[in-house]
Amino acid sequence: RGTPAKQSLYCYHLDIHDGSLTLLSVNDQATNPAFSRYDARTRTLYTCTEFCEKNGELYSFKMDGETGAMTLMSKQCAKGTSTCYITFDKARKKMLLVNYWDSSLTTLPLSKDGSAGPSIFQLSSERSRKTHADALKHVDHASNSKDAIKERQMDPHFHALVFDPVMGAIAYVPDLGMDV
Repeated sequence: RGTPAKQSLYCYHLDIHDGSLTLLSVNDQATNPAFSRYDARTRTLYTCTEFCEKNGELYSFKMDGETGAMTLMSKQCAKGTSTCYITFDKARKKMLLVNYWDSSLTTLPLSKDGSAGPSIFQLSSERSRKTHADALKHVDHASNSKDAIKERQMDPHFHALVFDPVMGAIAYVPDLGMDV
């Protein structure tokens, strides 16, 4: 709960000799980003937004290594609420998004330039059809009461997606609500 963050993507230059940071650019196109991942091969920054009342969005930004400028390449619907995690398949041809509140996964195709296309697949937890917890009432993690935690644990909440390190064919999806 609270006010969604604006001007929340900052790019800094790190001086590896003295550890100082110099602000290069600020971007305000993605409101309330929750998670970001950078692909060095395509120089693309991906960030997803987190909302309980509407679907999250995935933003793809081309990064300028000199100026830190972030140029929007694509914006796609995450097909789920509280988008909280981004990962790539082993071939880096697809991106997978994790939506926390409605416990769903979304797959997007990736172009060679790093931009993301519209969703091509969605998967929802069988248990997420009807939720017990009210996202707007108990999502304040700063003051998690025992009652809010207990209520939230009654529903599934996917929180990440990690592929097996050998073949990249098995996806492990921790569920914060069901503890599996």
